[in-house]
Amino acid sequence: MLHEHSLLVDGGKTVAIIADSDLPVDAPVCRLDGGIISPGFIETQANGGGGYLVNAHCDAEGLAHILAAHRTYGTVAMLPTFICDTQDNYLRGIASIAEASRHVHGILGGHFEGPFIHPEKHGTHDPLLIRAPDDKDFACYEKHAADLQHSIISLAPERVPAGTVRSIRELGIRVNAAHTMATKADMQRAFAEGLGGVTHLYNAMPPLVGREPSVIGSAAELRLYCGIIADGVHVDPFSLAAACKLIGKDRLILVTDSMHTIGTDIREFTLAGRGARLRRKRPSGQRTRLACRRARHPAAMRAKRHPLHAPRGGRRARHGYHQPRALP
Repeated sequence: MLHEHSLLVDGGKTVAIIADSDLPVDAPVCRLDGGIISPGFIETQANGGGGYLVNAHCDAEGLAHILAAHRTYGTVAMLPTFICDTQDNYLRGIASIAEASRHVHGILGGHFEGPFIHPEKHGTHDPLLIRAPDDKDFACYEKHAADLQHSIISLAPERVPAGTVRSIRELGIRVNAAHTMATKADMQRAFAEGLGGVTHLYNAMPPLVGREPSVIGSAAELRLYCGIIADGVHVDPFSLAAACKLIGKDRLILVTDSMHTIGTDIREFTLAGRGARLRRKRPSGQRTRLACRRARHPAAMRAKRHPLHAPRGGRRARHGYHQPRALP
């Protein structure tokens, strides 16, 4: 992080970053009074925004609306996240997001979280929609592969046939482990086929223990990129600090996993057939598991910095700089 520097803007475009001492004497100055300028955020896991859920509004107009709601908080590009659904809806979702990536600036592709996940770790996903991939899925991936080159498919490595990860990677689509009971051996097999990351580290996966590193320990040893929800709810601040040390700050990616409530006054909603309401910006409801919250990236940035006792320049803007490296 640079201190006592200014961003020089001419005609609406950034032309230089210069020391304050080198500012032209006649240049109009906008002071931030301690604020921070950082690159725009790239969101790789968001379920909706502006009152729209991705699964229900995954056409170009709907995704543009969702991105606009996130842009208020500094997000300039995203992978809208499509969660477990019927196969017909899933295939339509892939096609719609692929098309939107061609026409909506800032929609880079999609994040398809499920339905190839472990029933014991379904979280807020409807367990009745969990299944194995089949030929229809791969035909759809192949048909739209050219528009899915920055996309992610999150799956449970132990729940898909051998060769599945390799087949998806050969199409240029990234594969993450998520909602999984994978062992070290499962993770190693998937890594050999091209597994590149882990979705929402700690959540919906086994804990790290001495005799079985499972997903978390394997992610560290295999140097995988790991998304993490740094909201202080999904992940305790001490666990966040441990992840920074274990995974490495350059491979840890802040995500919000946010809901359609972003940018709205919505307080109650239904998710996977369960009623939920927002309390202090976190969803809670009848028999719900921990749901995607109403998180925002600036808040996640603060959560990542302050509980870790990090200096102001130590861990700032990791989201904006390192997110693109995690995409194909």
